Amino acid sequence: MAAIIRGIRQNESADKLRQPDSMGYSSQLDYADNTQHSNSMEHAPYSESADNTQQSNSMEHAPYSESADNTQQPNSMEHAPYSADNTQQPDPLPYLLFDKVAMRPGSPTSAAVINGKLLFALSGNPGACFVGFELFVRPALLRLQGVSAEACAPRMMTAKLASNFEKGSPHERFVRTRLFSREGELYADPLAFNKSSMMASIPDAEGLIRLPAGPSGAASGSVVNVILLD
Repeated sequence: MAAIIRGIRQNESADKLRQPDSMGYSSQLDYADNTQHSNSMEHAPYSESADNTQQSNSMEHAPYSESADNTQQPNSMEHAPYSADNTQQPDPLPYLLFDKVAMRPGSPTSAAVINGKLLFALSGNPGACFVGFELFVRPALLRLQGVSAEACAPRMMTAKLASNFEKGSPHERFVRTRLFSREGELYADPLAFNKSSMMASIPDAEGLIRLPAGPSGAASGSVVNVILLD
């Protein structure tokens, strides 16, 4: 009889364990299962949070990488003006100083500036080329060497014409001459072979007589201006 009573009490105790409690668990076993399930759910947000954290970290690094790329791009643009191609300045435009001169011989004499350099164009005739060089090129070369403007200008003085020079000219004429003194006066003697195409008198020329434009030249004894040649 006692054994039967103990069996009934054990069955009642087991039924009480299977009845749901206030938390809704039917047994301690169910509570344990649910507890493990809850723990797995609690870990899920942590895992997801870790993934999100990694994603966030990757997003945080992206602006830095983009910023680096953008930083390199402006730097490349800043260096562009210093490239060899950009530092080369265009050559200045050529311009004409004068085109022809109202004189004889050497009226084709011209001058211009090309690429910042002075350029002279002289007559093709040797006598005319000689006059153009003495009047324009020599003073320019001296000035470029640092000689003062006053020292570069042709030296001029007066002399008496030793012989007639009858040929007139529509422009001022420059005549090759030799110089000599007589009784304390300076004379200018026009050289033969004075045509612009002749060179024979160039080595003997000591000066250039300046005759004004007109239908006739100058008579012997006339006072004329003479440019001295070195």
